[in-house]
Order: sequence, then C-alpha cells, then structure tokens
Amino acid sequence: MELDLALPTDGDAAYLPLLFGPDALDEDGSVAEILAASAGHAAALGQRLRERVYKDVVPGLAVAVTNRMNATSDADLAEAYQRTLSVLFRLLFVAHAEDRGLLPYQPNPLGHPSPNYATVLRAPPLHVGQQPARCARSPVWCCWQPASPRC
Repeated sequence: MELDLALPTDGDAAYLPLLFGPDALDEDGSVAEILAASAGHAAALGQRLRERVYKDVVPGLAVAVTNRMNATSDADLAEAYQRTLSVLFRLLFVAHAEDRGLLPYQPNPLGHPSPNYATVLRAPPLHVGQQPARCARSPVWCCWQPASPRC
C-alpha cells in the first residue's frame, strides 16, 4: 500500500492505524479484510457490468450487424454474432484507451470532432433508421448508418 501524505485531511487521521498499524498488517488484520472485500466488490461489479452489456448493448448491436449482413441462415447468424462480439470488444478497448488518455478524442485537423467511444457507449440506444445526433457535425458518424452514401 501507498499513501500520499498531502491527501488525507485531519479527519482522515483515524484511518491510519486501521491501514498501517502493526495489527492491520497481520494475516487476519484489517488490510486483509479490506482487500478481500475489495476483491469481492470488484467481482460483483464486473458481473453486473457483464450482465448490462449482454442485456443492453449486445442485442441492439447484433441486430444492426445482422441487418447489415442480411443474415438469414444459421451460419450467417453465427457469423453475425461473432462480428458483433468483435465490434463490442474493439469499442470497449478503444473506450478504455480513450479513458486512460492513450488515444486522443480532441478535434482532428479537419475541424471535425473525433469520436469518443466512451461517450457513444453511454449514449441511449438508437432505434432502427434513427440517425445519431453527431451525424450532422461529423461525417464519421454517418458511416454508422447502413444507408449512408459516404460509407
């Protein structure tokens, strides 16, 4: 563990023995309890996120991919599902990289705003035929629509 002494306030001083006292660092001390509770919370959070993604994101994305592919057979639908997962994981990767500052999402040299996929993932889902709000500002977003002449 690490502590930046500039961050805690006087009211936080009571937590120091809880985290750095000799009893806290024992095998059964408060640090072990905190770490176990944190691991449990992270696992539960990951499970809830996974459920939300597969309930709220994947169905709409799968429909869009399936429609774009004109998939009708079982083999086509299986391929559409694999493509859906590829798109989903790529979006999550890019959103994570943007959130960490590893990818820019500032205006590009042409003056169009660069897509911020973290914002896109938080946006309300589009209904069939509905244009994204950003389409008017940037031609990049129009390419998400199957009927776009720019794609």
